[in-house]
Amino acid sequence: MNMPGQPQMQQQQPPQMNQQSANAAPGVMKTAAQPWGGFWKRFVAALIDGIALSVVVMPLQGILLGSTMAGIQPSATGEIDPNAVSGMMGVMVLYLVVTLGIYVAYFAGMESSKFQGTLGKMALGMAVVDKQGRRISFGTAFVRLLVKMFLSGILFIGYLMAAFDERKRSLHDRLASTYVVNKAR
Repeated sequence: MNMPGQPQMQQQQPPQMNQQSANAAPGVMKTAAQPWGGFWKRFVAALIDGIALSVVVMPLQGILLGSTMAGIQPSATGEIDPNAVSGMMGVMVLYLVVTLGIYVAYFAGMESSKFQGTLGKMALGMAVVDKQGRRISFGTAFVRLLVKMFLSGILFIGYLMAAFDERKRSLHDRLASTYVVNKAR
């Protein structure tokens, strides 16, 4: 209440919360221009990423594993040289390490970069953010990738969670505390 002779003070009103912003993650402002990245949009982005990675990984696979398999030929007696088999195992381990390095560079590197997403997410106008709506760190992106590779892929349940979650978060998003949002255009 104002006393007579004192200037009137306006009461501050709390910010208006609509249903859209009430469901937003803490610190992530969800507006009509920036809703959560939906399940099907993320699915298409994953297909684009799969194609992009195949262009790099499949030739590598052909070169490394193809040349190794060609070197393992049975002898005239039908026996396979144990040294050739151990060499093949070494090349397979090298292939797995190089492929893992490519995946880490692609997913963790791109999602923690200024682009905030892989080629698929960028093509569809999405970004990976933390709960404050900021770019994620490489460590967070790496954890997100590991969970995606080892847990989300089990019967695709981790991925399917996004279809039923109001914030469209997959298992790897939940465990890494990340969100996939549409970028404001």
